[in-house]
Amino acid sequence: MARPDDHQTALLPPMKWNAWGDPAAAKPLSPGIRSLLKQALGVDDSSAHEVDLEQVTVRPSTLVDTDREALAAIGAAYRELIESDRTMLQGQLQSYAASVVDEDVRESTARGYGRLVDYVETVSGADRQTISSFFAKGMLMNVLAAMDYSIADGTDSWEARLADGCREDDV
Repeated sequence: MARPDDHQTALLPPMKWNAWGDPAAAKPLSPGIRSLLKQALGVDDSSAHEVDLEQVTVRPSTLVDTDREALAAIGAAYRELIESDRTMLQGQLQSYAASVVDEDVRESTARGYGRLVDYVETVSGADRQTISSFFAKGMLMNVLAAMDYSIADGTDSWEARLADGCREDDV
C-alpha cells in the first residue's frame, strides 16, 4: 500500500483522541485504513459526536466472590501453562492461523474453543459480558506470551502496561 505524501496527509483530518494514548502522538489514518473502516464498518470521514468522558459510566461487577475466584484460578492456571510450555502456546496459535484456510482445522478448533467456553461458563457461573472479557484477556495473554513477554517481568514497557489489565484481581 502506498504511503500518503505530506500533501495528502495534510488533507486528512487527524485521528481523534478519546482517552486512548497521547493526543500529541496522534497520527492521521491512511487512505487505505479509512477505506477499510468505511467498507467494513460503515464509518465515514464525518466528525462524530464527541463523548464527554465524565458522562461515561461503567456498571459495577455483579459477580459473587466464588465466581470471581473461579475465573481468577482458571486465568492463573492458564498463564502458568502458556508461560511454562511454549509448545502448547505454539500449537494453539498455529490452529488459529490454519483455521483461516483449512475448514477441517477451523471446525476442530471451533469445537475445542467452544468446549472451553462452556467449561468456563459452567465453572464460573459468570455472565456473557464477563466471559467475553475473560477470553479477550486470555487472547491478549497469548499475544504477549508469543512475543516472550511474561506478566511477571514488571517493566514499564508497552507489554507491561497491557498485561497490567490481565491481573487475576481484575477479573
